[in-house]
Amino acid sequence: MSNFSKEIWVGIGAIALGLSLPALAQTPPDRAEFRQQMMDRVDTDHDGKISDVEWRAATDKRFVSADTNGDGFVSEAELKAAHEARQAEMREKREHAMFAHMDANDDGKISREEFEAGSQRIYERMQQRAQDDDSGPRGPGPGPGGMAPQGGMGFMGAPPPDQE
Repeated sequence: MSNFSKEIWVGIGAIALGLSLPALAQTPPDRAEFRQQMMDRVDTDHDGKISDVEWRAATDKRFVSADTNGDGFVSEAELKAAHEARQAEMREKREHAMFAHMDANDDGKISREEFEAGSQRIYERMQQRAQDDDSGPRGPGPGPGGMAPQGGMGFMGAPPPDQE
């Protein structure tokens, strides 16, 4: 592959990553991460199990938190506000984690090289998932689930870097 082609692919990857960062920040965490977050919040005695008492306490805490006017009921507006607040909190945590992961030298900013390396890691993970996951490929680009199937065209119709 020529240097020009590699530069084009790096540029396309950087643009794709930049455009997809907001979407990536809003994607739900994977099941293992979700389970761990729930355990961290609900398993108050840290025994690795959620008891009926712990579940009821967590449910009560969520209800009281959502019932912002204290009338003993959760209105649709209160439920929506509670949901939006939780989504914003989760999005902020994911954005921070994504930034920290890409900022390889921990200098508080992402260089072009770090950005491109992060883009490459995402591309490689999507490729691996496409091979491992029965639900098919995922990610930006054409085809079912977003990413081009093996041997297909990549982002914006260009051949993937390993197929030129």
